[in-house]
Amino acid sequence: MLRTEIRPEVVEEIAVRALPRRPWIWPGRLALILGAAVIVIGIYGVTGNDKMIPITIAATVAVAALVIVFGVRRWMRGRSIDKMIEAVNAVVRAAAPTRDLVRPSRWKGGWIGYPTRIRVTYPADVVDADPKFLESLVGQVTNRMGIPYRIKKNNSKTCVVTLELDTTEDSAAPDRDHSKMESIVQSIVPGMTVKEITRDAEDEISEIQLRWPPSQTSRISTKFIQRRLTDAIQFGVGQPFDTEFDFTQERAVSAPLVPFPDVIPHPARDEAEPMKVAFGQFRDGTPCIWNLDDPLPHVLIVGGTGGGKTVLLLSILTALPNGLRRNAFGQWVRDEEAIAAEVWPIDPKRLGLFNLDLIPGAKRAATRESAIVDYILGVKQKMDDRYEYLEKNGPHLRAELNPLILVVDEGEEMVDMLNDWWRSGDGKLDWMMRFGLEKAPTGSTHPVMTAFGSILRLGREGRVHVILASQQAASSWLSTSSRSQFAVRIALRNLEQSTSMMTFGSLAAVSGLENRPGRAWVSVGMGMQPEHAQIYWTPKLAPGINDADREILHGLGILLPDDPGFVDPRTRVAVDDQLEDDELDDVDELDDQIDAGDQDTDQDVDDQESTEPVATGEDLELLLAAAELIITSQFGSTAMLQRKLRVGFAKATRITELLEEQKILGRARGSKGREVLVGPDELPSVLAQLRGEAPRPAAEPAAPIGTPVPADPPAKRRRPRPSENVRFVPTEAEEITDRGGADIQTFDVAVAELEVGMDILVDVDGISCRATIDAIDVDTNAPDCLSISYITEDGDGRTMTVPEAESVSAILS
Repeated sequence: MLRTEIRPEVVEEIAVRALPRRPWIWPGRLALILGAAVIVIGIYGVTGNDKMIPITIAATVAVAALVIVFGVRRWMRGRSIDKMIEAVNAVVRAAAPTRDLVRPSRWKGGWIGYPTRIRVTYPADVVDADPKFLESLVGQVTNRMGIPYRIKKNNSKTCVVTLELDTTEDSAAPDRDHSKMESIVQSIVPGMTVKEITRDAEDEISEIQLRWPPSQTSRISTKFIQRRLTDAIQFGVGQPFDTEFDFTQERAVSAPLVPFPDVIPHPARDEAEPMKVAFGQFRDGTPCIWNLDDPLPHVLIVGGTGGGKTVLLLSILTALPNGLRRNAFGQWVRDEEAIAAEVWPIDPKRLGLFNLDLIPGAKRAATRESAIVDYILGVKQKMDDRYEYLEKNGPHLRAELNPLILVVDEGEEMVDMLNDWWRSGDGKLDWMMRFGLEKAPTGSTHPVMTAFGSILRLGREGRVHVILASQQAASSWLSTSSRSQFAVRIALRNLEQSTSMMTFGSLAAVSGLENRPGRAWVSVGMGMQPEHAQIYWTPKLAPGINDADREILHGLGILLPDDPGFVDPRTRVAVDDQLEDDELDDVDELDDQIDAGDQDTDQDVDDQESTEPVATGEDLELLLAAAELIITSQFGSTAMLQRKLRVGFAKATRITELLEEQKILGRARGSKGREVLVGPDELPSVLAQLRGEAPRPAAEPAAPIGTPVPADPPAKRRRPRPSENVRFVPTEAEEITDRGGADIQTFDVAVAELEVGMDILVDVDGISCRATIDAIDVDTNAPDCLSISYITEDGDGRTMTVPEAESVSAILS
């Protein structure tokens, strides 16, 4: 038989909670009365005194009725006293509640009534000199009995407190919601009492004062209990309440939240301090400020679909310090042509930031994958340029740089879009074309995310800011180190617990905010707890809006196309911080196709009119040799040029780019060789063209008039134009004397650039020997590593795993 052991502390805990059920006394007394009556009636029947029997029965019924009535009343009085005893026991902290703890007397008032005097016995270890003890005791008795009491006498020797009914005129009756509110708070914090409930002129609760015993201070000091208590009060009252806790006095005051208006029109920009961008208002009336001069000037916006992220972005971007400039005294003055903040928006939703380029200094939103990569790389390049500028001229000039802001709407969607594009192969082809690579980096994440993380971590010194909006800041796409770079954090409406922890590092934003448009949790500094705020209303940048919305935009210095005196800001030329600004390619596919066609047309005109050689000196000789080698073999490969011409990888890549510009080679095709666009019969004319002796004739005759000429599909992205005045510098091939003889020459090549068939030097049993690459595969067990299979000169097949970032020695054949 199993025995269940009950710990003494558990028995004590159970005993403290409730008294044993009060017994019924009157049924026993009633039974005695009825028994006595039966005996008396029997005696009368035996003696023949029949006249006394009816009188005895009537008297018995009357006495039985009185016993029942007064017995029930006494039991109900005792029941009310039992509840008071349990409440008082929480104050005096007795080992277990007993009915000897409280002795009521002198009942009055109604059928059940209330005692006018109560004697409370407390343990000797209680500090009865503490006024908080007596105050808590009076409060518990008053709340349970429903009428006010006061201390009549406190005998410290006998440990007895005598309470009497408070009949003074200034004693107010308890509020009608007093018992309900106290029951609610005591379910969370045992021993907590409702000291007072205040109502306003409309008879609505305006304040609730709470007290608790000192033993519960450590419990109430936890944020979780405070939030539960506040939520419980809100539920009981039926409207949003906020609670302030005073732990020095063991009290709290709960009051209704200051109501927000449903809409706060965006105020005009503060031109005295334009770097302090206001985008909302806290409950106390102070504005929510994003200070562009803060050490961590990035903004994180979190909210579900329809939460108002786009309106918030407009509120921030339209308040940027544009149309202003500093004068010779460092003061801000109005200048409509001045661009004080440059905005690069990314919008995977395509329509959220539509017409954003109507804001001075803002570019057209990038919505496609290639344009998004353009913007991120462009901002990264500008950041590097600013670092170089400060490094050269001194970091004290940072204050002279104008803010540059990268805006990302739906950050998680942007990351998924880029990664899907990368995994499909189109993104890898675009990346290779941008940087002239023969092979794309491995991995399932787009490499541009590395540049994005660098902007988050390093942008502050170059005054490069990021505004990132997303439904949640999950670690699956935004690392913890990147998330820690955001000083201003905004959550639209209440969040889930996990989202609140990721956004603010606490559970503060889980509940308590009204479910209204524009309501937000806002933290404007690192380590600051979020507070309630209302985001300013900023209308969309679209013609045809009403006069009130138009006036808001005018106060922010923004004109719409249907406004008189409108000047399209897209026609202005922005100069950024007096730094050289190489503009990126156009941001959408249509402009890219148009530019690609223009480039092809310009290139054709240049091919027909130019008579200058493409290169000079040794560079020209290498270029002619490469062209002859490629055209005769009809095979274009950077690795082949390295081996045949005995040049380094950088020079071979430059030769390949020049041949592509001259339309001799096609675009890169991954690990495959490039397509050769001219045949062997065109070799003389091509060589003449490269020497600048004669223009190259058209490869195909013009189509007859009336015959439609099928247009070549435009390329997805143009490669960046090569830098001007770049010349080939001969690379001295390394003489290898200890790896097979002085006749072997090698050059270093990255592992990611190796191709099947190349000859490399390998170490076999401590001896360097020559080997030919047989296969190259991605090593699934080691990240960023390749598995290379090769065959040595002796015919042995081997395999090695090498990180992509390392270099190996390739042999010039």
